[in-house]
Amino acid sequence: MRKKLLLIMLAVSTVPTIIITTFATVSTYRRLYQDTITINTEGMNQSHGLLLRYTEDMKKIFYAMEFDPDYKQAVIDWSQGEETYEDISSISDTMVTNLNRNNTLLSLQLYIPDIGQNMLVERAGVRIETTETADGIRFPREQAKQTNIFFKRQDGELFAIHNIHRFEDRALIAQLNAGLRGQSLASIVSPIRIYGHESILILNDEGEILLSIQQEGLESRLLPTDLNQIGTQAGARRIGQVWYAEVGGELVFSSFGAEEKLSVVKIVPKQDIIRSVLPTVYTG
Repeated sequence: MRKKLLLIMLAVSTVPTIIITTFATVSTYRRLYQDTITINTEGMNQSHGLLLRYTEDMKKIFYAMEFDPDYKQAVIDWSQGEETYEDISSISDTMVTNLNRNNTLLSLQLYIPDIGQNMLVERAGVRIETTETADGIRFPREQAKQTNIFFKRQDGELFAIHNIHRFEDRALIAQLNAGLRGQSLASIVSPIRIYGHESILILNDEGEILLSIQQEGLESRLLPTDLNQIGTQAGARRIGQVWYAEVGGELVFSSFGAEEKLSVVKIVPKQDIIRSVLPTVYTG
């Protein structure tokens, strides 16, 4: 009888604690889940705006050079094989000036496809090289896609690219590539990392990964086709320029779009949110 009474008393004292702890755990999880969405969509929208500004800054660099009449004419002369010493000096001086003026750039390289040559400008010096690629440029791109500015990654390096066309027939006369400091892009998105196992990706308009700050192994699990479908996922929501949805046990936030020159994607494992709730369980 005493044993039975003891068990009843134990149950009476324990069950309310379990109920309260369970309620507190669920409540805490829901709050953290919603806070995660709020904080990340706000941070992602801010990063999206900064990436737009970064893209506009790169455009200004490219157009400042192309709209320089002496530089543009020198490029045209070179593309026609009629360059003079003054033309080459004008191109070199303009590129060196713009490189030294912008510390986010590592190099500038001008490709002239019709003659198979390019000029590489680095802070260590300037040199003219023979172009080895079949197209005579480093980054061929379909004409249907915008070529005033686009971004690529090659051999571990980041580039902003601008195609220069002849006004009359839009024929390609040159391609200007700007080597970029990866840290300048990383600094835009690094502040939105909260949990240790999150992944942050910067993508170009083709869905290619330019830069990743992430947990090892997550990069290969998120494909561009998945990004296009974030908005169609069950329960998907959009706040500002950012879509978010649960995909395979992870919260995925994305500003990706084919019209965006640079997009940011963030992957938050739900396990990170669950770990944040554990202190509530242990306290209970």
